Amino acid sequence: MALDGIYLRFLKNEMTDRLKFSKVDKIYQPSKEEIVLSLRGRAETLKLLINIGGSCQRAVLTKASFQNPAQPPMFCMLLRKHLSGGTLLDIRQSGMDRALFFDFSVYDELGDKRVLTLVSELTGRSGNLILFKEDGKIIDALRRTDLSDTNVRTILPGIKYEPLPRMDKCDISEVGEDIVIERLFSLYKEESLTSALMKTIEGLSPSSSEALCIRAVGGDKALSQITESEKERLKKEISGIKKRISGEEEGKFFVEFREGSPLSFGFLPPIVGEIKEYKSPSEAAEGFFSSKSAKLRGQAYCLELQKLISTRLQRVRRKLGNRQEDLIKSRDREKYRKKGELITANLYKIEKGAESVLVEDYYENPPKEIKISLDKRLSPAANAQKYYKEYNKLSNAEKALTSLIKEAEAEEEYLESVLDAISRCEGEADARLIKEELKATGYIKENKKDKRKPFEGEFKKAKTSDGFLVLIGRNNLQNDKLTMKTAENYDIWLHTKNIPGSHVIIRAEGKEISETAIYEAAVLAAKNSKASAAGKVAVDYTFKRYVKKPAGARPGKVIYTDYKTIYVNIGEL
Repeated sequence: MALDGIYLRFLKNEMTDRLKFSKVDKIYQPSKEEIVLSLRGRAETLKLLINIGGSCQRAVLTKASFQNPAQPPMFCMLLRKHLSGGTLLDIRQSGMDRALFFDFSVYDELGDKRVLTLVSELTGRSGNLILFKEDGKIIDALRRTDLSDTNVRTILPGIKYEPLPRMDKCDISEVGEDIVIERLFSLYKEESLTSALMKTIEGLSPSSSEALCIRAVGGDKALSQITESEKERLKKEISGIKKRISGEEEGKFFVEFREGSPLSFGFLPPIVGEIKEYKSPSEAAEGFFSSKSAKLRGQAYCLELQKLISTRLQRVRRKLGNRQEDLIKSRDREKYRKKGELITANLYKIEKGAESVLVEDYYENPPKEIKISLDKRLSPAANAQKYYKEYNKLSNAEKALTSLIKEAEAEEEYLESVLDAISRCEGEADARLIKEELKATGYIKENKKDKRKPFEGEFKKAKTSDGFLVLIGRNNLQNDKLTMKTAENYDIWLHTKNIPGSHVIIRAEGKEISETAIYEAAVLAAKNSKASAAGKVAVDYTFKRYVKKPAGARPGKVIYTDYKTIYVNIGEL
């Protein structure tokens, strides 16, 4: 859902109270659409997050940690140059517009004090972050637009910044509720209340308008059907919002959840669904967006990785097909040796310069005459040697191709397991784990300047109905770590039979593992595999001590013995 102008006013009031006159300590740009400013005040250091991404736009106080790129982007470097050490003088909002202006007092290169303004325009697809001087001239923007794009304002260094145009609506922080009601019913009396409220009140989103309608009149209805008593309740609700904006009354902020996932947030409580209350507008917005943005970042990561591995897999399969064709050809080499021997046995009857020779094939029973092509530029003996060389070449090729095909098949199997892990990513952390694996295996180049410790993450955990702990690897590197380092000899190891998937361990912890625990862990192994959409799945299991990793094997590849196979139905857990 979108961040509306009224909610942005609550955020602006909170940030002004807590950030005013604090100094810019650090500036980061975790992704191409978000900036984080660390601001140091007298009592505390706070982080201001500004995100202009279409579905996650916000300007909030945050406690989240971010994975920053090893090399800061250009816009981040520009902000560091101009704003580092500066003092935040004020935060402004024009009416209930979806733009915040952050005014900073800074010193320029000559030591003169200046005021620079960083404006965050949170206006959907056209959202932007722009830095400009006191005279309004733009220093730079996160998104530049030039004269060729006639549908938007020109945003380029040196051009004067033009504020977003205000709409002809009521700013309820300045206009009384009586005026709002009068305008509402005089201009839009033939429309629905939800639509009319959005056309009348500046900064009111569809979800906030809907919540206001439900609280005031029980739901959306035509203005012509609203009674006088309902009109009074509507006026009272608008008055309540106005008092909250001015600070006369305190209020809470809400996030609505559905099946554990955040659905919406706002300053009015939803009527249905699971609701979580917050005292701070930043906490509510971050409670909603942190989960959503992590999911979006994870999806972006996964799409990038999926494209990389799919391309590599196509290349490997093409190479494998070519090698298998060459191997089939090499197995037909006996005909070259036979022709060489037949030419050698008939050298006396071959004239120099002949293009072919008719000889008796004594390999056949009964013998029959065959015609053998010759190179007229070569002597009869040289023609025989030519066939022998072709035979030897194909013999050597068979040995090399057999080895190369095994390598290609191992790579194909590994890449399929990576694609399976990508398909089961549950968020950004899982995607980052796979990215670390691909760095370790050479599919993604390491950034030598990046000195950060590789992200490891934790195993998935579950409990069987009779209390046994089950650990599940999230990717191939975790599979290796889980099986070869974490698991103990008498833990039970499980994996889907001949299908890419996670390694699963049942921790024995000195007890005999029950059949129930084995079955439930086998279901988890099936769910965390390429067979997750199937019905009945075969899962192998054995004690961990019977699982070995071959020398030089790719991540996640093991061999095992003394195993049993169990068939499970995925829907049973």
